[in-house]
Amino acid sequence: MQVADVAGLYAESGPFATVYLDLTGRVENAARHLELRWRGLRGRLAAAGTDPDTLQALDAEVGSARPGDAALVAFAAGGKVRFRLRVEDAAIADAAHAGPLPHAGPLLAWAQTRLRHVVVAVDRTGADIAAYDDGREPVLVQEITGSNDEIQRSAPGGWSQLRFQHRAEDSWEHNAAEAAAVVDRVVADVGAELVLVTGDVRAEGFLLEHLSERTRPLARRLDTGGGRHVDGAAAVRSREVAEQVQAEVRARAAALLQRYAEERGQGDRAAEGAAATAAALSRAQVGTLLVAATGLAERTGWFGPDPTAVALDRDTLAGLGVPATEAPLADVLLRAAAGTGAALHLLAPEDAAALPDGVGALLRYA
Repeated sequence: MQVADVAGLYAESGPFATVYLDLTGRVENAARHLELRWRGLRGRLAAAGTDPDTLQALDAEVGSARPGDAALVAFAAGGKVRFRLRVEDAAIADAAHAGPLPHAGPLLAWAQTRLRHVVVAVDRTGADIAAYDDGREPVLVQEITGSNDEIQRSAPGGWSQLRFQHRAEDSWEHNAAEAAAVVDRVVADVGAELVLVTGDVRAEGFLLEHLSERTRPLARRLDTGGGRHVDGAAAVRSREVAEQVQAEVRARAAALLQRYAEERGQGDRAAEGAAATAAALSRAQVGTLLVAATGLAERTGWFGPDPTAVALDRDTLAGLGVPATEAPLADVLLRAAAGTGAALHLLAPEDAAALPDGVGALLRYA
């Protein structure tokens, strides 16, 4: 999930009611506890002016949730729930926001801790492929059995042993090549950003050799052993997959911040601070918006009908003859990023010092 996935929300008319609700039910009488927590959030929305029809739509959405499922994220406006998502394994706190824009920051912050990834368990006969998006359950599972069944390394002895060995290895490589072609297709179909490979060491090598030039840089070997079938390594492998995904997330964040520091030092392909970033967004110049939510918590900005109508004060837009609406600055900047096709990175608290003003951007052009 990326900022583009919620971009359609900004084309909807507000005001919006945004709800984040923990459904994991880690307490006794979880259903009653959920009801009470929702009542409190609902009261905040009503006090902030959310209309009765929109509250009733959210009542129905929360009422259909089952404690223990996941966290619920919902954006509602005009008496309808415009976007909903059940979020697995998310440390998302209960929250309710009412305002002219959806409050999508916490959802997008969670989403960037996930990577679309593919796990490949390979042996000499083929591979099992599972693709994952945001959740624990795969969105695609495929089992590949190679068409070449000369898979046993024979050892008859004498002059023919080497010939039999070569035939077996040719067969393993052929099967791995067939599996690699399917992995390439799956990676392209789901937009995977990481490929994790485990299984027979020799088969792993053949598979990696036959991956396409696009897929190969995404591939990492897992240390965990285990074959294609259910065995004692499955739980350990699952933990290692999660660790590898988070390691990749951290590495990408570090690389992005390093690039920002370099561009800021050169002074031509980076915007630093809210004023410079808002100006760059108004020119559709931002390639990646960087936001440290803690630095923007109390600040507001202004926006107009067009995605590039963004400013820190009303007068800037009024001088252009643009009707302006005030909203939390983080929401205003996210709207502009979504409307201009910019990517988004929300900084973890430990990285917030990289953005002293709470916001910056990598630019598409100088």
